[in-house]
Amino acid sequence: MKNRPVIIDVIVISVLVILAVASRLLPHAPGFVAVTGASIFAGWYLRRGSVAYLIPLIVLSLSDLVLGSYEPMLMSAVYLVAVVPVLIGRSMRGNATPLRLVASALCCSVLSLVTINFVVWLTSAWYAKTATGLMECYLAALPFFKYRMAGDVCSVAVFFGLYALVAYRWPSVAIEPLGRARTWGGALLAPWQKSEQL
Repeated sequence: MKNRPVIIDVIVISVLVILAVASRLLPHAPGFVAVTGASIFAGWYLRRGSVAYLIPLIVLSLSDLVLGSYEPMLMSAVYLVAVVPVLIGRSMRGNATPLRLVASALCCSVLSLVTINFVVWLTSAWYAKTATGLMECYLAALPFFKYRMAGDVCSVAVFFGLYALVAYRWPSVAIEPLGRARTWGGALLAPWQKSEQL
């Protein structure tokens, strides 16, 4: 809904930031965090792109205050890659389907693997600055890549699933088109609605 109250956006921003920061600070499998899901949803839902692009930067900045800083070039790459999901989310406004959302999350996972590990290879003394060294760097990251993919896909599913449920119950929070939110929300709520009728 184009004229939804501003307070709704404030609540959405707060929820996205809190959950994404918590996912980085609480114990978790390597890479299994909600930053990508929060960023895609922010890009898709929030009216102002300038605000949406700030979400991943705020999440990383707040959590890094606790986790600590690291190599500047690598840190810059992490922050830059974190903004890309917002762009993807905005490109799906009015055209987000479950398949597109999953594909987008996986694309973000691959982009993160390729970009961040290239910078790790470039800045680290652990790997030779050769094609073999680069390959070793990527191979070393593969065992953790499954967690990154799972985290990205699960966080997208959680944020958009919650949106569908809330928009189904309270249409004032929805953005156009509302039809998909009603369809998704109705499908998600169907088992509970049936149990209430028994």
